[in-house]
Amino acid sequence: MPRDRNSDEQKKWEKETQKKNEKEQEYIENKLATVYDIRLSSADFSSQKQLNLKLKLWNEQDGKCLYSGKIIEPEDLIKHSELVEIDHIIPFSRCGNDGLNNKVLVLTEENQQKRNLTPYEAWGSDDIKWKDFKNKLII
Repeated sequence: MPRDRNSDEQKKWEKETQKKNEKEQEYIENKLATVYDIRLSSADFSSQKQLNLKLKLWNEQDGKCLYSGKIIEPEDLIKHSELVEIDHIIPFSRCGNDGLNNKVLVLTEENQQKRNLTPYEAWGSDDIKWKDFKNKLII
């Protein structure tokens, strides 16, 4: 019966994870409504396939682009999706990691400058830019 127990544990974990994600989404939507006077609709989510993930990353990053440090306005995130992108910090083509820990929300123009490079490859040769980038990661 170990298989049944593992299956039950998996189901329990999935249910807990789903509940946690729902609470986080509710928190973000409440924050948008109370702080920014933005109310999301189902049309917002249907027009942007990855809006949930973008909102999650936006919230985790305190509304900032991790490559430039610039503010990502929630209105732009929701209504002007072409201005922001989800980027793989280490390019997916080079590491195969599509996990959340390898993703950031960034301004499109910043992502285009980084190209298919790691952050160190993109900015490591410039001491000032590299130090600035590392400082953005320290919480």
